[in-house]
Amino acid sequence: MKRAVFTLLTVFLIWAQAFAQITLTQSSYPSSFSGADSVMATNGNTGIPSLIPATNAMWDFSGITYTGSNYLTQFISVPSPETFGTPITMGSGVMSYQTTNFNKISSTGFTVDADSISYQYISLIPLTAGAFDSFILPNQTNYYSYPDTVIKFPASMASSWSSSYSYADNFFLSVGSLSLSHAPGRFKYTFTETDTVVGWGKLKVKNIDGSISGSMDVLQVKRVVNRIDSFFIGGSPASSVLLTFLSVTQGQAHNSFQYRFYRAGEVTPLATAVYPTSSFVIPDSAFIHTQRLAIATAVSEFKINDGIKVYPNPVSENTVSIDMPFAENAIWSYELINLSGKNVAYGLLSLSANQTHSTIILPEELGAGIFYLCLKNNDQLVSVKRISKTE
Repeated sequence: MKRAVFTLLTVFLIWAQAFAQITLTQSSYPSSFSGADSVMATNGNTGIPSLIPATNAMWDFSGITYTGSNYLTQFISVPSPETFGTPITMGSGVMSYQTTNFNKISSTGFTVDADSISYQYISLIPLTAGAFDSFILPNQTNYYSYPDTVIKFPASMASSWSSSYSYADNFFLSVGSLSLSHAPGRFKYTFTETDTVVGWGKLKVKNIDGSISGSMDVLQVKRVVNRIDSFFIGGSPASSVLLTFLSVTQGQAHNSFQYRFYRAGEVTPLATAVYPTSSFVIPDSAFIHTQRLAIATAVSEFKINDGIKVYPNPVSENTVSIDMPFAENAIWSYELINLSGKNVAYGLLSLSANQTHSTIILPEELGAGIFYLCLKNNDQLVSVKRISKTE
């Protein structure tokens, strides 16, 4: 009994010590990204909590209502020295097109410094009714006048940074009624951005299935973006006739006001709240990253005498053995959580019929520290084991 009480007390103390401000540096992130991140949007601002900047705060997004739409942020390979690419949409209206941002994570920060476009043919018939009217983008890579700094390292409370940059995407435009045939043009974008770390604490969110995550360490970043669009044909500003014809506005401003909540190791914010004005009073919506979430680990979830053995402990190599006397024929999985609540490894246990022994190979890059090994049976938490890893 004394041992059980001591174990629970230790878990509580470790949790309390983990409640501290994080600092984002290059070492906080992996060397590359691949795949796609799932992001859910809210249905308006229902359930979005008060986000007044604070330190040592607890933000709870578990009461929000999702629209049902699932947005994907894709990560693709790009030429070195860039770290990864992110496809986005630029342009305006019927002349919208797909580009890929070149992202880089270095010792100075997480930056974006170019966009790349693959050949695209966009018919303008729905807009102009001209049989041969088109908007064509050739293959191209366009570097920014200065890099866009998303996060400047090291980032902690009161850190601030700004970016001012421009770039242009080239195209060819054909509009028969205006005597334009494959006329060279450019979309020029001019950005001014400011970012400030205004708070830190822990944040929990709602998963896609409605379950609530555990609390995760985050930095709260206030982000203000101003974008000006310019439209050129043949090296000169487009005429008012052409602008009206294509429903494009010269010098159109796009302003964005956001609170972003960043956790270590993730380039997609855990939560982003979007505001209509610079007053940051009532948000329009929020976007939640629903992958690699911390599990909700109340003290009552820790099983003391469950019969499951995990060894060796401490772990000196990368192999962990598990003996489960009641494994039976079920789907078993595991998650490895660090003291900040981040999922650092996960997978299925290799158990066939009547087997009760399995092994886990920890990631090669996993450093020394204390972790919680969470064992699940058919996605239901069965046991949490505290393990330590040595170098």
